Amino acid sequence: MEGALADCERVVSSWGQPVNLASSVVMLAVGVWLIRRLRDHRRWLGGALASTGVGSVLFHGPGGDVAGWIHDVTVAMVPITVGLVALGSAQVIRRITPIVLGAFALVAVVALLVSGTWMLAILVVAAAGTVVVAIQRGLRISWLHFGLAGGILGAGAIVEALSGTGGPWCDPTSLLQGHALWHLSVAAAIPLLARSLRPDIIFR
Repeated sequence: MEGALADCERVVSSWGQPVNLASSVVMLAVGVWLIRRLRDHRRWLGGALASTGVGSVLFHGPGGDVAGWIHDVTVAMVPITVGLVALGSAQVIRRITPIVLGAFALVAVVALLVSGTWMLAILVVAAAGTVVVAIQRGLRISWLHFGLAGGILGAGAIVEALSGTGGPWCDPTSLLQGHALWHLSVAAAIPLLARSLRPDIIFR
């Protein structure tokens, strides 16, 4: 099963998948809120979340090959940005903007050649390793907020896995869509990650 059809919800004319579309808008809104509230390098987490919201709106709304590519690129930027922000918080890197933009350009090319699923899995592992390196280099982290973010993402991932097309929790006509809950779990987890990576500075 390819594209948005793998996410269970039935496609409704020009609205695409309305529940998944609505939850994509939530990701976009939370991302914009983070950009406005954060005044340091962590605002890139908001940027990554907002761009993922845009990609998901296109993917679950109009759809198409280009929307699928944008979706894969923006989703892949989330774990990359988490890793880079962690390194920035540990002061391993001091100029995060050109690195994020360079990573975005690289991922945009790689996404044309590699499956989005495989690329995301590799990047999640790489991001986890980067956070470990940042901690070893002196990153002070709020384990409470980090653990909450991880728990929310873990629960969302389980629901997502069980709710895909053909899965035991899949109901194409339901207003409760597992993929939409995954979107919401990401929207909830990213602010917690932002909080955990700079426990000395919350929101300004």
